Amino acid sequence: MAEPLDLREAHLRAGFFAGADLTDADLRRADLTLADLTGAAVRGARLNWADLTCARLADADLRNADLSGADLSGADLRGADLRGALLDGAQLAHARVAGARGLPIDLVIRDEVVCGPNLGERAGEPTAAMTAFRRGQTLHAEGRLAHAGRAYALARAWQPDSDIVPYALACLALDADDPDLAALWLEETLRVDAEADRARLELTLLHLTTSQPNALKPVLVARWPQLAVAPIPALRSLVGETALTAWLDRRAATPRVPEAVEPTGHAVVARAVADGDLTAANAQLRRLEQQEPLAALWRLLLPKLQVTAEAFTALLQTRSPPLGPLNALTWQSLGAHATTARLEIPQGVVWAQRAVGRLRSAESLSYTAQILSGLRDHGFQVPELLTDTAAETRVAFDEDWLVASADLPGTRMQPTLDACLRAGQLLAKIHNAAPLLNLVQRRPPGGLRSGVDLLEARRPGEAWQAALATEPTLAAHLAPDASHSHIPPLLELTARRLRDLLPLCPRGLCHGDFAPHNLLEQPDGAIAVLDWDLADAAPLVWDLARALDLFAVRWPMSAPSRLICTVRACARFFAATRQNARSTPPKSPRCRFFWPSRASIWTPRF
Repeated sequence: MAEPLDLREAHLRAGFFAGADLTDADLRRADLTLADLTGAAVRGARLNWADLTCARLADADLRNADLSGADLSGADLRGADLRGALLDGAQLAHARVAGARGLPIDLVIRDEVVCGPNLGERAGEPTAAMTAFRRGQTLHAEGRLAHAGRAYALARAWQPDSDIVPYALACLALDADDPDLAALWLEETLRVDAEADRARLELTLLHLTTSQPNALKPVLVARWPQLAVAPIPALRSLVGETALTAWLDRRAATPRVPEAVEPTGHAVVARAVADGDLTAANAQLRRLEQQEPLAALWRLLLPKLQVTAEAFTALLQTRSPPLGPLNALTWQSLGAHATTARLEIPQGVVWAQRAVGRLRSAESLSYTAQILSGLRDHGFQVPELLTDTAAETRVAFDEDWLVASADLPGTRMQPTLDACLRAGQLLAKIHNAAPLLNLVQRRPPGGLRSGVDLLEARRPGEAWQAALATEPTLAAHLAPDASHSHIPPLLELTARRLRDLLPLCPRGLCHGDFAPHNLLEQPDGAIAVLDWDLADAAPLVWDLARALDLFAVRWPMSAPSRLICTVRACARFFAATRQNARSTPPKSPRCRFFWPSRASIWTPRF
């Protein structure tokens, strides 16, 4: 039987534990402010002096839990079972208790809300909400945006129907240079108060300046014609100086870096190779070798292209039945892990890949083939590997491997909001597919891997060195790259941060590189998923985090640039994945979900 969790004095503010099994857990003096424990099993847990202010405990099982001295002010206890729970000294002011069982009989309850010292002059408005909001304003004025965001979030939990709090959060997002998040909070302001003209004006102008559609523009222009001619001065004349006008001024004053019209560096080499002009590619390569050490990759690949093309032509004849003749070959990818080409034959299109043998063992390729075959049998749209008469998918070639797959129709997915929603739903189905494939083992050792297995080692840095010692081909591949010497300390630092969380994370089938460029939108509306070379049985949260990064984050390409996170895409993707995971939960240890709360996804800067 698993030991109860020991989370004494843990900082779990705004954590997401909905449906979690925390039976008999030790949560004494833990900070669970704003935490989501909806439907959680907290039976017999020790919550002495824990801070559960504004926590969501609806339908939670709190039977026989020790809540003595705990602060449950503003908590949502609707439908919770508190029979046998110890509540000596617990603060329950303004807690919502409709349908809760086992409450003390001496509580004063009005409109299904506990009355107490936190109630303000007007019924239903706790003074704690105003206190938190004013604290947020002070922190905001001091420029402490992260702390201000947390204070505003607490104020909103106390007063969920307030229109001033989401507006303040919109201003905070603009000061943090996050217009996408600001738009979300302005929309929330209008949801609460449909007559909030200031929010409507600012939302429309924000959409216009960020090239997003807004159906309100004709209505507002009809009411305020000056918006059509000079929107920013018109906004100032209507509402004065606001966070939006300040953001627009900063945006106008920021020098724009012109985008390069012509590709440079490696892009010139890639274009020349795609055009079949190896002379131009070699000329550009010689210039690059004087500037960039990574040009060594191209120096190795270019002499191999012609012989690889010949090998691909021969590969077609080894398939069953034989394919060909080859009408045209177009290089699609010359990456460090594999070289990929699109082959046109009379029967259609075939994709051929030369995988680097140092990074792809025979066992690893067989593991990928097993996953693809199982997924296709269960209706997933994934590549079909072409086999020979012995049902073998790979062919050894000059220390590398050749594989071929049939073409899949479709166009590359664009990371729109709708695409993020559908992609998140598909990723959740993939995560839950491991039992269908009887996938009980990890990817065989050897070569390139993905996931967090090194982080789960007792000493990740030593585990990395041990892996290199036992995999000489991988070590030889990494030897020219000096950056791999920084990997052990990074592993140690990351492992320390995740050591308490990884054991709680459910496992399943992970894709490893679930990115828009690996998804094809097919004519019938289905989504095909490519590139399964990193698929593995691993913690699902790793795959989710990787996918969110690839869908919603743009990393800076130079030092002065800033990281851009598309909050709407992140929220849509995460919500779709979590909803599908709830409907078909994977088999896992005590805690089913240990993902960030909705607030931490919608407000990544706080």
